[in-house]
Amino acid sequence: MVQTFNPDHYILKAVQGQDYAVLWNAEAPLRRELQLPPFGRAVLAVLSSAAEAPVEQAAREFTQLLHAAGVRPAEIMGPAPAPLYRVRSRYRWHLLVRAQDGTRLHARVQDAAARFKASPASRSVRLDLDVDPADLS
Repeated sequence: MVQTFNPDHYILKAVQGQDYAVLWNAEAPLRRELQLPPFGRAVLAVLSSAAEAPVEQAAREFTQLLHAAGVRPAEIMGPAPAPLYRVRSRYRWHLLVRAQDGTRLHARVQDAAARFKASPASRSVRLDLDVDPADLS
């Protein structure tokens, strides 16, 4: 059973009718425009901490490190509180980094991650990276 405020959304209609071609024809142009897989590459960065304040600050710091590594602002969505904001007593913030060139994207994200892990913020905040994530939760 699915409960929704938008029962006429194209994704629900396509799934209900098991019409994957309709789903793909509607989803592909959006994914192409946003450079999401399979038309681009994406890395989801999830930062989490047992305390609320440090994780927000760390997410902003990691975003700045991405900029310093050469990631353009238009390639970053976030940072923002994760949809599942608290999991196993840890507060979570996330950001999505996307680009056409996966090799360049991965190198820049890894550079920023290494700098973050060397920073004092990483003592209380965990950084997890998910390449081409299946979901954004």
